[in-house]
Amino acid sequence: MKDEPMLWQEISSTITGSPSLKRLDGLVRSGKKLMGVTGPCETGKALLTAGLFTTTRRTMLWLVPGPDEAERQRDNLAALLGEPAVRLWAAWD
Repeated sequence: MKDEPMLWQEISSTITGSPSLKRLDGLVRSGKKLMGVTGPCETGKALLTAGLFTTTRRTMLWLVPGPDEAERQRDNLAALLGEPAVRLWAAWD
């Protein structure tokens, strides 16, 4: 898309073309509504989530363990997809 940040324009075809993302995309398109993304790398999770958002163009809700990780992942996604595509909601205490 024209309004995507330059960083995402440069790497999105590699991410969206990966076998892992294609499998997730197939699950979403087949109706799977709940998935978990695990792994040690926060940025890797953001790349995968941004790629899935790009291929499906669906609204997504990403739940993380705490507010610090939520802010970091929001920042990661905003750097990839642009601020307008990302929202952060605080936990209900």
